[in-house]
Amino acid sequence: WIKEEDVVEDNENGATKDEVKGVEEKEKGAKDEVKGAMEKEKGAKDEVKGAKEKEKGANDEVKRAEEKGAKNVAEDKEKGTTKDEVKGPEEN
Repeated sequence: WIKEEDVVEDNENGATKDEVKGVEEKEKGAKDEVKGAMEKEKGAKDEVKGAKEKEKGANDEVKRAEEKGAKNVAEDKEKGTTKDEVKGPEEN
């Protein structure tokens, strides 16, 4: 049920209600695209954050290894074996 006054008024503005609705839907579509782009950007930021956390984890592992005496392991590697390799046959 459309009032004739509404149709006349909209036609004066140069658009019917359906055309106006179409424009609003297009605007909503554009907003959704922007939202999608923001979500992609957030996803990319999350990936970067994840990579940084992995890097931090790797750095922590290196740090722990150094604290455990990885310097000794490195010295042994120069000799051609690690302490674990040397220790290995004795344990077996």
